[in-house]
Amino acid sequence: MRLQDIGMVLAGGFGDRVLLGIAVGLLEQSSPKGCYEWIRDNRSLLEDVPDEDWDSYREIARNVDIDITSDSIMSQLKKHRLDLLGVILNHPEGRNWLDRQVAEIKRKLE
Repeated sequence: MRLQDIGMVLAGGFGDRVLLGIAVGLLEQSSPKGCYEWIRDNRSLLEDVPDEDWDSYREIARNVDIDITSDSIMSQLKKHRLDLLGVILNHPEGRNWLDRQVAEIKRKLE
């Protein structure tokens, strides 16, 4: 999904679901080994998404209540990617890393 499309969906009142989809979608692109390396190296899920891409809809997102949590992401991973969920839960810093990813997504939209 293009970032401009995401902005329109945010404006339509589906912000939480879209942002959850972004986070889970970015995670799902990774293998368990890759997820482990992201956590180990404290790398951002958004590191390959240029800041300029967020500019086009940040203004739209200002009026959207964004309430995603690491729990909601883990719930989705439990349904679709138990392997990645296992990496996050079993790594000593996994939950903290995921919490930081959620905070970063929210910051990108401020």
